[in-house]
Amino acid sequence: MGADYIMPSGGNNIITAGGGADYIGLAHTGGVISTNQLNYAYGDGADTVGGFLQGSDSFNFSKIAGDADPVVSISQVGANTDVHVTWYSTVPVAGQPLPSHVDADILLASVHLTTFVNGADYHILA
Repeated sequence: MGADYIMPSGGNNIITAGGGADYIGLAHTGGVISTNQLNYAYGDGADTVGGFLQGSDSFNFSKIAGDADPVVSISQVGANTDVHVTWYSTVPVAGQPLPSHVDADILLASVHLTTFVNGADYHILA
């Protein structure tokens, strides 16, 4: 839990974020397209993801039991895409006042997305 540098090798990877501002580099080398699932939950850090490949890689955002789905949006920041996620909580979470919300910004480095589709690019998990 802190600022980590994560570089999974090829294959099919499941990466769970966590606290801290991490760099996650996704490798798609040697003509082999791997699939990567990046898992995020309420309170996870603001990360930078390199090598995100739309159609192969995806995000999983966990919802808080009893609350609405997290709100996911994207915006362009230069040559990058910022994935913004907001969790709204009406149930007690780690001593936060109610209602509370937590935002996460995930920067997809050198990736310019015009769409970010629920069920393809990201999934909301119960």
